[in-house]
Amino acid sequence: MVAVQSIIFNAYPIELTIRTLHGLGITELELWEGHLPRKIPMYYDLMKKMAHENSIDIIGLVWDNKGFNPYSAKSEDQSSTLDCMKRNIEFCREIEAKFLTIAEGKPEPQFMQKPEESWNNLIDALKQFSDLAGENGITIVNEYHPGMFASTVDKAPKLVDEISSKWFKACIDLCHIDVITNGKAEDLIRVLDKRIGHVHLGDGNGTPIMHLPLGYGRINVKACIDEIKAIGYKGFWSLCLYGCPFPEYAVRKSLQWLHKI
Repeated sequence: MVAVQSIIFNAYPIELTIRTLHGLGITELELWEGHLPRKIPMYYDLMKKMAHENSIDIIGLVWDNKGFNPYSAKSEDQSSTLDCMKRNIEFCREIEAKFLTIAEGKPEPQFMQKPEESWNNLIDALKQFSDLAGENGITIVNEYHPGMFASTVDKAPKLVDEISSKWFKACIDLCHIDVITNGKAEDLIRVLDKRIGHVHLGDGNGTPIMHLPLGYGRINVKACIDEIKAIGYKGFWSLCLYGCPFPEYAVRKSLQWLHKI
């Protein structure tokens, strides 16, 4: 079963997004927080009702990172980071999402001057995030991106290991890890191994953040899928085609490609 990440349809209202996904035969949705900008209980209920009527299960949430500054030791930044954590977990709980997709981000220049201290602050913040999420039965999955602090072959597994929580896992996006590894995405998959808790499927051409329909780029997506299956991965798979200006076409072509393999 393959879910679709609703951020692909960021120009569509949530109602149109759900109807479109239903028409494409999609039954699972990884929701983008921006698709419900006003966090009102009645809107949660209406969205869940419409998703149910269109046979769609909302499985996860792509977070709202406003106020998230895990690298700072300033009390106001720590308070803002905690508020961000609580806000996202509350949203997950309201929509009954099973996981929350985040990204560790990149320290501001002043924090990069003290990389060890910044790393420790990040670990402490994400441990707290994982504890809060675990209390609600929600798994945090960190999506690695080119240029972010822990998004290297060496640091990616270290991040999961040092947090050491069953509620914190790695999220791999094939487009991103292709760039991070200079075209050797399978290398990072093997290094992360059973730390992987979520997978974003997409193709790419080596350009950071560019997501292409499966089969349209340079990534050996089938080899990556086989590698992920070989480690015993049992989690969700989401189509992530962020930024693609042809979302319906890209989803349709990606599904056709997946059916072929």
